[in-house]
Amino acid sequence: MFEIDGLRRYSTPERKRIMEGIDACLRHEPRRETNALLKRARRENVILRSPEGEEFILAEVGDFNREIELTRQNRALMKLLDARARQTETVSFEDVKGLLGLAVRGKSPGTDSRATG
Repeated sequence: MFEIDGLRRYSTPERKRIMEGIDACLRHEPRRETNALLKRARRENVILRSPEGEEFILAEVGDFNREIELTRQNRALMKLLDARARQTETVSFEDVKGLLGLAVRGKSPGTDSRATG
């Protein structure tokens, strides 16, 4: 198991054990309670807590969730996003326009708005 941005990720064997446990619980729970949990999970994610304090999420899986999972596995993208999140400096839109030689607030391109002339 490892953690990414506060989300716990489980290895394939761990996921298999978790799903087997959930399947076993669902087989022993009355159908009405199971259907109520599934109905609620269609509206919102449901957090299931074990007697040992472990927490699991019961959520509807869609293509978007799968895409998020695959994106998080893209190490190069995650490294880029982490680096961008650590950046503290910003560049104003006006400065960017000046760097690109675009007109800044009515001035002609190529004119440095910071020049004291």
